[in-house]
Amino acid sequence: MKVYILEDSADLGQLLCEFLKMEKGADCASATSFAQLLKDPEPALSADLVVLDVNLGTDQPSGIDAYEWLRDQGYRGRVIFLTGHGAGHPLVKKARALSGVPVLEKPVEAERLLELL
Repeated sequence: MKVYILEDSADLGQLLCEFLKMEKGADCASATSFAQLLKDPEPALSADLVVLDVNLGTDQPSGIDAYEWLRDQGYRGRVIFLTGHGAGHPLVKKARALSGVPVLEKPVEAERLLELL
């Protein structure tokens, strides 16, 4: 299974990749910004699963923007959103409104993440 993680915390992105490699043998790549994703989009576009942080930082494109870009590029794999914001945050509301896209709250429980794989 190929996994791509877009998470503005480099440490969390690397930790998630290492966890998925250990637990599921996943081939995992990560990026910390939408701009980094655009520089090398192939790992995301070829992934079976993309994990997107809802908020990628102040005045930065969001995980919602990345989701829309991926879909515009023809990506049809699975997507999971991660958020550290409450349910009332506008970006979280947008993510929750998307059909078939789970939204997990940070800190993510390992068992829950593995269930979704």
